[in-house]
Amino acid sequence: MNESAGFDLKDVNLTLRDTLAVIAEAVSDKKGTEPVFLDLRGVVDYLDVICITSGETSLQNRAVADRVVERLKNCDIIPLSLQGYEDGSWILLDYGAFVVHVMLPELRSFYRLEELWSEGRLITV
Repeated sequence: MNESAGFDLKDVNLTLRDTLAVIAEAVSDKKGTEPVFLDLRGVVDYLDVICITSGETSLQNRAVADRVVERLKNCDIIPLSLQGYEDGSWILLDYGAFVVHVMLPELRSFYRLEELWSEGRLITV
């Protein structure tokens, strides 16, 4: 686990896989599409996992982000930072060891984060 990230999943007695499953379920609850989880351990030293998902509208992106925050808060996991919420086209939830990107499909297609982080290993949740 990345010690310098400011958040250690062991603090809440959840495994990384459990935490990712909570995120995947939260995304599904609000009909987020194409969630991808990439393991970046060994690729970068400041981040363990990145989740990228999409909603069809800014309103749906906010609903997905709200559900992720709510579900993780129930596990005593609080985001360090939340960016892009007001606009809603690209929301970033930063939890230290992992981040969640909720993007409109056109932004996701344009920025191609999956390609940018292609050195990461795909995690099946």
